[in-house]
Amino acid sequence: MLYFHLCSVTESQAQTFTHVVFYLAANPEYARPSRDETEETTVDEAGWTRTALNRLVKIDSFIKESTQQYWLPYVLDFSPYIF
Repeated sequence: MLYFHLCSVTESQAQTFTHVVFYLAANPEYARPSRDETEETTVDEAGWTRTALNRLVKIDSFIKESTQQYWLPYVLDFSPYIF
């Protein structure tokens, strides 16, 4: 299923998703608070609604933090320009 997800999105979305997964693997202490927030929000909102997604503040912050940590190697990648 992960393979289909990565194939159906643009490259930047796939990179963001990969960054989040790697950041979560490197920092497992964020898994439990994110899961708790997700369970609480989906129960309160009766599922995955737009309102529920807007209430996922911790996960939104986690995604922003993970993409800020790993953007530099992609900016400094000059391999397509080396002949």
